[in-house]
Amino acid sequence: MEAYLTAWFNETKKNKVGSETYLHFGWHGDDFLLGTTLLKKDGEKQEARLGGDAAKLQRHFEPKGTLDRWKYLINSAYNRRGQEQYQFLLGVGLGSPLVKLMNITGGVVFSAVSYESGQGKSTTAQVAAGIYACGKGGNDGITLTKQQATHKAVFAMAGVLHSLPLMVDEVTNTKADEASDIVYTYSQGSARIGLTQDGRLNYSRHGWAGNMIQTSNKPLTSIITGAKPGADAELARLVEFTFENVSPLAKSEADEIFSELIDCYGHAGMEYMSYVVSHQEEVTALLKGTQKLIDRECGMTRKDRFWSVGIASAVAGIIIAKKVGLVQFDVNAIISWVSSKVRDMRHEIDATTSTPAECFTLMLTELAPGLIITDIEGDKRSGTAYPSIIREPRAPYTGRIIASTSIGYIVQSSMHAWCTKHQVSLKAVI
Repeated sequence: MEAYLTAWFNETKKNKVGSETYLHFGWHGDDFLLGTTLLKKDGEKQEARLGGDAAKLQRHFEPKGTLDRWKYLINSAYNRRGQEQYQFLLGVGLGSPLVKLMNITGGVVFSAVSYESGQGKSTTAQVAAGIYACGKGGNDGITLTKQQATHKAVFAMAGVLHSLPLMVDEVTNTKADEASDIVYTYSQGSARIGLTQDGRLNYSRHGWAGNMIQTSNKPLTSIITGAKPGADAELARLVEFTFENVSPLAKSEADEIFSELIDCYGHAGMEYMSYVVSHQEEVTALLKGTQKLIDRECGMTRKDRFWSVGIASAVAGIIIAKKVGLVQFDVNAIISWVSSKVRDMRHEIDATTSTPAECFTLMLTELAPGLIITDIEGDKRSGTAYPSIIREPRAPYTGRIIASTSIGYIVQSSMHAWCTKHQVSLKAVI
């Protein structure tokens, strides 16, 4: 009877699992969904049924090639001194599922920039996505191309991938307000709530917690601050570094390696996440220790919490991948490299962001067409002469300048509107 009841219970459990439909990949409580395989904390693997947009992406998660071949190709492509930029970008992909374990809501955006094509940033980003699924762009994989990277597509894909890295390739021509919104919204972990056709709230989108990689030929920091001088909130959520042509591989050798590597995917992620899921307490402790190390080495402060989480997740991901035999990278060299890049980021941000005084100058420049200029102030209540208009406003009224005294007045609502548009503190500008 005992054996019968045990068998009946196990069969009932299987049927329950099999009847559940999963709408996003990544973490589901303590379990992790990769493709159609649900990795359980106790080490068990269960077949899962996908629905919604997850089902549409299912074919990209069917592994191709072999794990041993993937490790050989990764070693051939990246395991050299001086290749830390490529190793770190792979770490960003490895670290994405770890973000959820770091007590932060949302995700971190990484921007890989090169001023010339052919530096390997896009290829490496696709290889990072290939840890879990096919990293090709367009309809052939999970990487979003510049043609696909609309607001709706980015956040819809972020919700479906959930804990897996989101790759957005070539965002060079993205408008400043769009780039700003993507960085800020991704860091929040959920898209804005929309409305259905009948006016009801639409909660259909899933949240996320992970890392996004964007590649570009122009710094996102420059794109954002060029139109938004008060972009401190976005820049604090963006980890950006420049890619340089440091690969020692000849073109023929690189073409051979990467053409095969892009088509070898899905095996490493299963090996890696099997360890993470079944060792969550150990991994969480590693993340805390790694974050403390990164904070110390990079001089992180409380305002750098997104940098701290993103970089620590990447470094910890490499440590775990090395522990399970997936990579052979020098972790200390990677930490040294990323520390130098954090210093570069600070200098770049200081050079591109505007002080309140500079913001005031920018505001005056934009509000100037709406200013009226008079010869004197004039006040009929005090019996003084009426002022004569020297220059009429050429735009909606924003204030007045008195030529005889060089005193100016700005309409407070115009100042408030400008500061709100550019996300600048009105109090600081005043």
